[in-house]
Amino acid sequence: ASLLTGNGLSVGQPLPMGYGTYNVPLAYRDQYYDTPDAWYRYNNGNIYQVDPTTQLVTALIRAIV
Repeated sequence: ASLLTGNGLSVGQPLPMGYGTYNVPLAYRDQYYDTPDAWYRYNNGNIYQVDPTTQLVTALIRAIV
């Protein structure tokens, strides 16, 4: 699934509905995995850290895949 916004997300924006599935590339899964404090989602070269309670993007990580 890709992000529904088309242009990606910025810190502070809500995660689009239906984007709850963990999809980080295998090369990054040891470092970016879901915890009770943070979720990680991937789209178009970016890994998004999301607050699971508020569903807001809290960080953007550039991934080289």
